[in-house]
Amino acid sequence: MLRLDSISKQYPNNVQAVDNVSLEVADGEIITLIGPSGCGKTTLLRLINRLTEKTSGQIFIEGKEINRWNPIELRRQIGYVIQQVGLFPHLTVEQNISYVLRIMGTGKKKQRERAAELISLVGMDPSYLRRYPAQLSGGQAQRVGFARALAGNPSIILMDEPFGALDQITRLQLQDELLSLQNELKKTVIFVTHDIQEAMKMGDKIVLMRHGQLIQAGKPADFFIRPKEPFVTQFIGGSDFFRLLTFITVDEIITREKRLSAKASLPSGTSLADALQLMFQKNIPEIDVLDGQGNTLGQVSQKMIRNIAATISTDQGDNPLKHTIGS
Repeated sequence: MLRLDSISKQYPNNVQAVDNVSLEVADGEIITLIGPSGCGKTTLLRLINRLTEKTSGQIFIEGKEINRWNPIELRRQIGYVIQQVGLFPHLTVEQNISYVLRIMGTGKKKQRERAAELISLVGMDPSYLRRYPAQLSGGQAQRVGFARALAGNPSIILMDEPFGALDQITRLQLQDELLSLQNELKKTVIFVTHDIQEAMKMGDKIVLMRHGQLIQAGKPADFFIRPKEPFVTQFIGGSDFFRLLTFITVDEIITREKRLSAKASLPSGTSLADALQLMFQKNIPEIDVLDGQGNTLGQVSQKMIRNIAATISTDQGDNPLKHTIGS
């Protein structure tokens, strides 16, 4: 568990970069930080690993305040991935990945073994271990950067615009790869991005900041259905209901009934957009949601999605989609 209690950061010129932010992040959860440029996202990230010192408040990792951690041990608990990657140009890929392990005093044999394990984990051939950063593409360098962040087996990964400098195709591919790895590794991830769609896709929970303050935190659907103030809707673009459906999964509105409709099914984690499309195609009012073993978790219906449309329409004006979804 990562917990921030009333965290503030004020610079000597009286700029309030972070203003009284409190937040809890569960183990294995991905939190995405979004907000306008200069809102304090990156500063908040750097306060967690003490690259920047907080002015006031407390940050707890595993119940222990970070100022009570040995700095070296704290760095072992936290991996750090940035947009510029920050690979050492004079070191090979293997040496870059093993750098933290070398500082930790890990033997050379175990360093090599861990580097080979991690390069495969991020989807690269072990032959890349002998290359230098200048010989890598942007996507490959970012994979190596992520492998390096995992080297010490940290419980927390901080990611600051990790895919921001990549082309759209590579960016989408790495997003999918990170989510796939997260299903296996279950790390606690704090992910800073300026891209709203990326935030909605990657985050189990979204945190929106402005002027150093936390404006709203919650599941992606909350920002569309229950915005706390007009700024939230303005920033997210809440009136686009079709886009909303791509961000909400069936798990967020499922009815927990074990009965089988025996008409159609889809896996847990499917977006409401895909669920609705399948119901339209098969001309059915509801659909079963299954877990990874094929067990029925419950159902999602067109009526339930229509109710979401009606909720948004109440706050933001009429939504034509609510008239097209059957009951």
